[in-house]
Amino acid sequence: MPNKSAGPLLSGVRAVALGGWTVGVTQAALVHERLTAEQQRHALRERWVQRWAHGLLAVFGVQRHWASATPPPAHKARLVVANHRSPLDIILMLQCCGGSVLGRHDLEGW
Repeated sequence: MPNKSAGPLLSGVRAVALGGWTVGVTQAALVHERLTAEQQRHALRERWVQRWAHGLLAVFGVQRHWASATPPPAHKARLVVANHRSPLDIILMLQCCGGSVLGRHDLEGW
């Protein structure tokens, strides 16, 4: 018979891991950013966001399976539009593509 208390316990452990990972990565990124030249900070921030997203996917036990080839690394600005179904889709896109996240509300006034 399955252990019914494992679900809430696992959720609690994941919540603590999410918080700890986020705080740890944020603090490490801030220190690293202060030690980096101004012109290199944007690229550094992108790498830290991707590292953070990769760690969150590991915390939640998400394994990536792409239906097609992953997009190549961006050499210029690009727009990735997605009709995501869960918050994990956003984290997957950050880990894969990097960039900034905008929602519909952010675009209303444009």
